[in-house]
Order: sequence, then C-alpha cells, then structure tokens
Amino acid sequence: MGCASSSQNDRIKVKVDMSWPGGRKKIVKRIPVTTTVGQLKQKLNAPNAKLSGHLHKLEYWDNNRPIADYLAENRKKFKSDDDENESNIIDFLYQLCKRNEIEEVQRILPFIGNINLINKLHTVTGSTCLHVACYYGHRDMVKILLDYGATHSIPNLRHSLTPYEETHVEEIKQLFLENKNPPFNNDYNFIQWSLIGDDLLSKRREFRKLIDVYKTYDNHLLVSKLLAEVIHYYLNEYLLDDARDDTLRAQIETIESYFKEAIDKQDYLTYFIKAYTLTNIFYHFLNKDLALYILEYFDQTKTFSSNYRLVNCLVHLVTLLIYHPNLPQYQYRGVCYRGMRITTNDLEQYQINHHILNRAFLSTSLDRQVAEMFAGEGQQSQMRHTPKDQRALLYSCVCQYVIKQDLTAINIGNLSTRPDEKEILIIPFSVFKVTSIKRNYIDNPQAAISIEIELEECEDPDKLDEQSSRLLTVLSSENDIKDAEAYTRFKRRRTLLYGAIAILTVLVLIALSVTFILIFAIKKSYPNHNSTLLLEKINRLEYQLPFDCPRILNRTSWNARPYITRENLTTVPVTHIVVRQLADVKNVMSQQDCIKAIQDLQDFQIDIRGWADIGYNFLMCNDKNDHSEIYRGRGWMFRGAHCISYNFRSLGIAILGNYTSNHSQNQVVQSVQDDEKQPVWDGNKVEMTSVKLADGVYALYAKDAEQLNATGGAAATSGGLIIGEHGVLLIETFLNQRLNHQAQELSRKLSRDKPILFAVNTSSHGDHWYGNMYLPSTTMIIQHENAKNYIDQHLEEDKSFMIQNFGKGRGIEEIKARTGNVLVSNGSRIQIDVGGKLIDIIDFGFAQTGGDLFIWESASKVLWTGNPIVAPKPGLPWLLDGHVVDTLETLTKVYEFLPTDATIIPGHGVAMKREDLKWYIDYLT
Repeated sequence: MGCASSSQNDRIKVKVDMSWPGGRKKIVKRIPVTTTVGQLKQKLNAPNAKLSGHLHKLEYWDNNRPIADYLAENRKKFKSDDDENESNIIDFLYQLCKRNEIEEVQRILPFIGNINLINKLHTVTGSTCLHVACYYGHRDMVKILLDYGATHSIPNLRHSLTPYEETHVEEIKQLFLENKNPPFNNDYNFIQWSLIGDDLLSKRREFRKLIDVYKTYDNHLLVSKLLAEVIHYYLNEYLLDDARDDTLRAQIETIESYFKEAIDKQDYLTYFIKAYTLTNIFYHFLNKDLALYILEYFDQTKTFSSNYRLVNCLVHLVTLLIYHPNLPQYQYRGVCYRGMRITTNDLEQYQINHHILNRAFLSTSLDRQVAEMFAGEGQQSQMRHTPKDQRALLYSCVCQYVIKQDLTAINIGNLSTRPDEKEILIIPFSVFKVTSIKRNYIDNPQAAISIEIELEECEDPDKLDEQSSRLLTVLSSENDIKDAEAYTRFKRRRTLLYGAIAILTVLVLIALSVTFILIFAIKKSYPNHNSTLLLEKINRLEYQLPFDCPRILNRTSWNARPYITRENLTTVPVTHIVVRQLADVKNVMSQQDCIKAIQDLQDFQIDIRGWADIGYNFLMCNDKNDHSEIYRGRGWMFRGAHCISYNFRSLGIAILGNYTSNHSQNQVVQSVQDDEKQPVWDGNKVEMTSVKLADGVYALYAKDAEQLNATGGAAATSGGLIIGEHGVLLIETFLNQRLNHQAQELSRKLSRDKPILFAVNTSSHGDHWYGNMYLPSTTMIIQHENAKNYIDQHLEEDKSFMIQNFGKGRGIEEIKARTGNVLVSNGSRIQIDVGGKLIDIIDFGFAQTGGDLFIWESASKVLWTGNPIVAPKPGLPWLLDGHVVDTLETLTKVYEFLPTDATIIPGHGVAMKREDLKWYIDYLT
C-alpha cells in the first residue's frame, strides 16, 4: 500500500462535511495517515460523512483502505511531468470550470503538481480556466480560482480579452476588485489607458515641468547615456524576462540595433519611430508600462513601489522624443482616426463632455479606412458576445481626434516601417474632450462600425501664451531692427497685421451684438431657456447617486431624438411616483428589443400625439435573462406626460419586458411605496450638535450629517450661533418646536444664558424659518423681503408641501407665520453688532429662491450659505427653479468674495472650504 512506510506520527488535516436531516456542519480533523476510511467514519460516528477538498465523497471508498493510498493515487493522477499529461490536465480542469463542477475542482486542485496550470491557455479555445468561468457567469468557481492564485491579466487568444472583460456579471467583477494582487505582480484587472477627470491640463503641465531637464538636447553624451540605459535595462533585462520564444528575442535584438544606430547617428527620433512601428511587441510593452507606471511616479499623493530603473527608462523614451529638436518638422494639426475593438468596460469611460488624458502613445491614421480596418469593420457579429442573450462584450469602434495644438501629434508616415498606414502618432499626456458618441449598433446591429466617438483637443492656455509671446517678438521695438531693408519689410508686415487685427475686432463686435440680440429675443420667446441649459447639463453628466444605487443609462444609450421643449417640475422632490406597465410590448426581450421599444414609443408620442418628448421620466426594461436596465427619458428635473393633474409633481416610470412573469415588478412597486412613506429626514428624531469654529462662533448641524454627506445625501438643516458680549445671533430657526428648542438650549449652554438678539432665515423654505414662532418676542427676525412676501402669500401651500415631504405629526401643522422685523432688499447688505462681533448679512443675487441671504462673520472667516450650497461634495445644487445661469453667477460672486482660507457652512451639511465651492460652480458651468 502507498502508506506502508508511513509513521503513525505522520498526520494529515482533513475537512469533513457533516450532513444529516437536521442540519450541516464542517469539521477539521488531524488524523494519522495510516487511518483507514472505516476508522475515520467510526471516529466521526458518521457513516455517510462527506469530506470536502481532496477527500471528496469518501463514502464511496473501501472502508479498509488507508486514506494515504487515496492521496497518493490522486497525486499521481494530477502530476504534470510531461507535456501530454499537462495538456490533459488543462483540458480536464477547463471542462470542469465550464460545467461549474465546483466540488470536483475543489477535489483535484490540491493534487495538481504545478498550480500554474490553471493559468495555461486551453489548446483549442485559447482561454484559461478563469476565462471560461467568468464567461459563463460561474461566480463561486471564479472565487475558487482567484483564491488559488489565478492570474487576472492574461488575454485570451481569440478575442484578446482578460477574464475581467469576459464577464457580464457584476458580482464576478466585484470579486476581482476585492482580490487585488500586490503591485509587484504586474497582474491587473484592466489597464487604465486613459485618465478621466477634472483639471487634466494642469496634470499635463506638471509632467512637462518635471521633465524640463531634457530640454538640453545638445548634450550628446547625456543622450547617449540615457539610451544606453534603455538598451541595457529596458530591452536586455526587463523585456527579455517576458520573452517566451526565440522569435520575440530576435525582435528585441532588432529593436536594440535601432537604438544603437540612434546613438551612432545622433538621430533618436528616426530610429525610435522605426523601433515603435517595426512589430507589435515593442509598442505593446512600452504603452502598457507607460499606462501602468509613469503618471503615478510623479504623483506625490501615492506610494510608489515600482521598479525605479523601469520608470526612468520610460521617462527617457518619452521625453527624448518630446524635446527632440527635429520634432516640429513632423508636427500635425487636423483630423486623424483611431480604430480599435473596445470592451464594454472601456466604453463606459467615454461620456460626452468628459475630459480624457492619454497615458500612452496613441496610433492614429490620416486615412479613416485604415482605422476601420483596425476596428474590425463589418465583423461585429463575429466579436465576443455573452453566451445566453448575445450581448456584445466587444465593439468595433472608430475614434476621430481633432488635433489643435503644435507638438501634440506627429506625422510619422515617412519614418514608419509601415508607411501605408499613414500614421499620426499622438504623444502621451495630451488632453481631449469627448464631443460626440454615436452608437450605430442600436439602430443597425449589422452596422460596419458599431461605435463612433469624436474627441477634440483641449487647448492649454499656457501653450497659447507661449505662442503669443513668439508673436510679440515679431512686433519688437524698431531699435532692435538694424537692417534698413528688413526694417521696411517689418513695417509693412506690422501695418498689415494691425489692419487685420482691426478688421477682426470689428467683426467680433458685430458678432457679439448679433448674439446679444438673439439671446435677448430667445429669452423673451422662451421663458424656460434656463431649463434647457439645465437639461443640457444633466444630459452630459452622470447622476451623482450613492454607490449602492442602480445605474441609469443616459439618453445617448438609446439614441434618443432631441426634445422640442421642456418644463420644470413645480414640486421637487416630487410627491408621487407613477409606475405604468406598458401594453403591446412582448414579454421576452433582448437589449436591442428594449432600445427599439423605447425609440418606437418616443416616435409615437412625438409624431402621432404631438408631445415634446417621450412621456416618461425613466423607463425600466427587463430582458429574457431577468437582466434589468434603467433608461433616462425626461429625467429628474422635468415634467413628464404620464398622469393628468400629477405631471408637475410626480415622476413617471414605464416598465417594459417580462416583469409580470417574475417578482421584479413587485419589488419595484414595493420599493417605491416604501420610499413614499419615508420623510426626507425625520424632524422628530434628528439630534443637533454644535462644532466650535472660532471663539464665539459655532456651527449647528445634525449628528449624522457627516455620514450622510459622504454619500451625497443632505442632512437636516444646518445653522449656527455667533455669540458677542451683548447676546447671540442665531442662524436658521429650523423645522419644528423640537429642533428649535435644541438650538435654543445649545445657545444657552454655549453663551452662558445670553439672550438671542437676532435670528436670520436664509430662505423661505420652512425648515429654515418655521421655528421663528418659538423664539422670545424680543428676538429680531431678519429675512429677505422676497422671503417675507412668499410666506405671507403661500404659507398654507408651503406647509402642505412640507408635510408631504417631512410627514404628518412632525409639528408642521401648528406652524404660524412669524416674518421678519428687519428686511434685506435685493442686492443689499446689512451689518449686525452683537458686541465685539460684526456680522454681515448679504444678498449676492438669485442663488436658489430669489430671497437668499448669506451670513458672513469676517473675523473668523465663516460664511453660512443656506440651501444654495446644500452639502459638501458629492452633493449637488437643487430646486433652482430653472435659474441655472443666475445661480452660477451668484455662486461665482460668492467664491470671488471669500478669502482662500474661509470656512463655509452649507444648508444641510458639515463645514467645507472655499475650494469645495468650485464643485458646485464646475457642475453648473
């Protein structure tokens, strides 16, 4: 027997699955290897015990057989000493993963001599075990493979997709994010080829500034040393480590010869381009490494643990090109095209009006047909799709780039080893804005190119300044021109230039006048012009929803037609949700069916019914695999057409697909009903707290405000106390008696019983002033005159609205109007002295309601804003009544008014800084 020579002291750990009618339990035992199957069962007192892992289904084994025999037999079976056996093991394991035979995989994995076999490509399919488990959506199998060290980043041969890119199941994607490998493994879920966000031009400038040392290109010895390091380390050490065959080694040797010629002939530009375009190997590795490492190397906020020599080589390769003296000869401005096969994950990075910085070189072409060839023109049907519902995982895509600045891109057609491709090479760290996304596959699944994206370069003001300074050099003083003939030519050119400038100035003034007249006319004709601006803003931004909310697809995802007109909702947040199951829609639908049904509905409602747009705010579609998507119709802010007399105060949700055949519709309706029962926040439960900002200056806000703000939520109303020698100024009087008394109690405690001399209401919203009636009669109420007028005319309507949003029994029913003793008029400011504390109360202009007041305590540099600033980032402006432009102008004034170290207390959140105000300004811009 296999265990004949084993000692009784040798032990093995086994995991036992104990199953019986009343339950199940897992036990770990350490037993001698000479133990027989029968002895183990007797010791466990479980004749039908199932043992997990390598002792799977032990009940089927001979009771007299030692467990060690079983172990030895399995080890022999899965030992991979020769290529044929290795191939058999790979195929066997691959098929188990495809069929999701979890117990069998758990049984054999411990006996595989070379665990790296799970990362081997299948000889027929060209995919790994992790690929096939991801592709077929086997979550538990994926977890097992990841736990055993399956590599994330291996692309399959047929589609060049990583396992992460092969899956369409969100739970599996989450497993990858939770199973991050250490940086030194070079194993990544996907490479972030582009950087997306704000202020990318400054990142570009920072990088250029850090590499200014390379501007001294005339030092041939230095350049030679840098290239020698690239040859010695990057080519002969780093790349050769990944060289798996002789062909790859031969290509690296050819690339090395190009770099040596670059040194000998002092022509780095020519020979770098030849090396870059020679094979797919060099540019693939170079661009991958640039994307992974180089920007983080210059980011002081991140801990950098990569190979220092590697990053130095990458910097040498890029910057020697950027500052090459001959580069201007090849610079290119104009349109170029890039063809690629894009994954659904990469496609999500492209949103209209988002800015993108490329972390690596981008190969494009002057010839669109070349780009279409690389994109896989006409091959969409052959690209990777999900196994059940045939959703595309990969799309053919052509990107059109508009290059506007010098030295962003170079025409390398005459230098390239592939001149027929007419290549335009875009230099790393260029910034582009996405101006258009066209999804051709929606209207035509057989379209030759599925997706077309247009990008326009963002012009760097610093570059423009450099070009202007070069122009001004031409207009230098007459004393600098010594040659008389040259001076004559100079004067002629100067006269022509000044004449051209004068003509352009006149044309600009005429254009501005016409524009002003048109804008004025449009504003008169269309009172909802600001609504359109808001819609355009919403159209191009993703909604700032908490992380656990479902994704909402933009109108571009279903190729929506432009709307005709828009009207704002009059009640926000809305008081009702209208959910309608659409008739005449087939139950079993694909994603294409969903999109087509939504398009048909919009066409019918615009063309036949004469409506301005599709009638619903949102549409939910469920396909045959119970996969739900939410599509935006009119969106959050605009009146729908779904329920007569409720359209201005409700959101309409249309349901398409087979919700009636499962539990999904009930879940949707139930969640809506649950939401309607919940108040925005509960005035009977909120607990207030105070935070000291300076001597005698305090912020008041809900104890859970910081937690809510972190996820984009608005907390209960924030306010403040400013305590002087004579008494207190209270900012906001809150929703009800309970909260007002909490504020008064904090005032008494912090001021040592000083009286509340003044109370300021920042707006006419009830949660900011309802508490006025509970203050002492000696307290002077300060309001904007517009707020007072609104309260006098609309108190009962306002109370009804507040009850709908904050619930009955919250003390709103008994509220009576107590309006301002001191009124602030439009555009004015007053100053209050509470004894050693001077407080300015300012109207900066329309900010949310037309009666908005800002409270400024200059000594401590603290500003209370009320609702124009709801909460810190990621909170968003709301209830603007269509006055987006006015609000933007006002918030810009506030930003310019504040010193850089000012503190801001928003209307429903914790303290923030002046720079945080830019989040709101940028959102509205």
